[in-house]
Amino acid sequence: MSTYIWNILEWFSQGLNTVFLAGNPNMTVSARCWVNRERSGWSRAYHAINRVFFWQADHCRQSYEDDLRFARSVLPPPPEKHVYYPPGGDPIDQ
Repeated sequence: MSTYIWNILEWFSQGLNTVFLAGNPNMTVSARCWVNRERSGWSRAYHAINRVFFWQADHCRQSYEDDLRFARSVLPPPPEKHVYYPPGGDPIDQ
């Protein structure tokens, strides 16, 4: 499937998740099914969607991992090491 068509389908899935399921606009329905796969209604949707995308081992999990990969690509890297400064111990204040 061409990238253009796949992007349109992904956009549509994000729209369904946002408008009809009151979900995060940056998450597809498939990814949301993976996150909520332990809940009964979502579990049924998770298994149904994975049957539709039978050529993938676990489509919903792959969608979730793709969403994470994209988020990591656009976010700045985490700081090397977090240093806790107690109140009054911030080196900028000294």
